[in-house]
Amino acid sequence: QDLKSYGVASLAHASLLPNGEVINEYGRAVHSTTREDQGNGKGNDQRFNIQLPRQALRRLLFDALEPGTVLWGRRFVRFDKQADSGASSGPTASPLLVTCSRVKPAAQPGGTGASDAEGDEGLTGASDVADAARGVNGAGGEAAVETLRCDLLVGADGIWSAVRAQTLGSEPPRYLGVIVILGRAACTHPLAHRKVFQTLGGETRFYAMPFVEGVTMWQLSFAVALEEANALREAGQLALLAEARRRCGAWHDPIPQILQDSLPGDVSGYPAFDRPPPDPSALASARQLNDQVVLLGDASHPMSPFRGQGANQAMLDAWSLARLIASTPADASPRALDAFEAEMLPRVADKVKKSAEAAKLLHTVEGICYRTSRLVT
Repeated sequence: QDLKSYGVASLAHASLLPNGEVINEYGRAVHSTTREDQGNGKGNDQRFNIQLPRQALRRLLFDALEPGTVLWGRRFVRFDKQADSGASSGPTASPLLVTCSRVKPAAQPGGTGASDAEGDEGLTGASDVADAARGVNGAGGEAAVETLRCDLLVGADGIWSAVRAQTLGSEPPRYLGVIVILGRAACTHPLAHRKVFQTLGGETRFYAMPFVEGVTMWQLSFAVALEEANALREAGQLALLAEARRRCGAWHDPIPQILQDSLPGDVSGYPAFDRPPPDPSALASARQLNDQVVLLGDASHPMSPFRGQGANQAMLDAWSLARLIASTPADASPRALDAFEAEMLPRVADKVKKSAEAAKLLHTVEGICYRTSRLVT
């Protein structure tokens, strides 16, 4: 119930062609059999999606923490085992020594920038990982280095995870052949009111969903070589927005209006990558060396955004890990980490696979045929 007050409910989904022809539509705001009594007679108990800005979710989580829990402006560099004192794992074990560089703090919960909207935080690329390893801040100067101590290190530092690089190696993620451009704008068009819609144009896809009441968040994606994707991202926000307008500015309403009213400062873009979930044997080997380190979210199993599961699976990871740690004796914490990975790996494997398949299918003519063949009447 709390989440409902922070988010916007979507009651219908539609797939269209660039000329506005609807090829697929479903949801209880569309069909009388599901619209009546808010869905199949279940009334307010009917389940439905809530579009919740990540900023709002971060604020909810952050406000529940004790003051001082979060230390801003630290970037992970590496971890080391403290000299063994003969203690076993758990709170009496030798703590890990975590080296961090001091950097300018990123946007805190409640920020409104485009990078906040997409959740692209922390280390964002291979060059950032290299900078962090050298202790260089974003302005090119030397950053202060700080050593922290902890009993358990949870690597939740994203797809370019420096914790993962030290734990499982620095093999790069795989490029999925698609760039994603994100933005948002005010929109009152009926197609965007409490609805999600996507428009499929072959190699280009436009996706729109409620962000907050009266504001639509959009995602444009298209197939492109990695070199071109990197060049477009590096060209900056104006270039990304110009490319979106060039590709979709003549598509059906309200897409032209959404793109025209989007501000460059609210636009971001990135090439889409993923990784196969970690191999269990690799995790077991890493646990033998570092039984106080675990990975979750994109640091463990990044996936394409085209099934909407990346952040959801990361939150499930956090809940599962916390539950297992809380229910495991303190002197047996490695057992909780093993149990977490045993639960997590099969849960995310299919999500990663299907997200990668969607990244390919939605940017082909076959994707249009697929959505048409699944028409709901």
